[in-house]
Amino acid sequence: DVLLPSMDACLLRYPISSDGAGEPSALLYIPSMAKLIVGCKKGMLRRLDLRQLLTPSTATSTIIADVSTAPSIDLVVAAHNHALKSLAVVPDHVTFVSASSDGGIKVWDARTMQQLAAFDNVHPRQAVF
Repeated sequence: DVLLPSMDACLLRYPISSDGAGEPSALLYIPSMAKLIVGCKKGMLRRLDLRQLLTPSTATSTIIADVSTAPSIDLVVAAHNHALKSLAVVPDHVTFVSASSDGGIKVWDARTMQQLAAFDNVHPRQAVF
């Protein structure tokens, strides 16, 4: 990537579609929890724990990924009946929202992955916010 110095950019390919939840369609990173929320084409949400990947760099004060270990999927939730299209985090970094292709929006607690609220037919079908 030309926007970041090579020491500050790290890309990791990690296949996570083997659990039947479908291919990833949306990603959301919550830095305060070191969690990656993955929305899937079959309406599932996966939560990956990235803490074991984050290690302080000895060369700099930045955090780098240790690619010798893979992130663990610590939770899979059936979130929507249709493809998940978009994820967005609330500024408190504890709550996030998901939107699916059926027009529904759901509000989630990122710590427990419990659904807090649901709104049907809120946005146009196939729209992405």
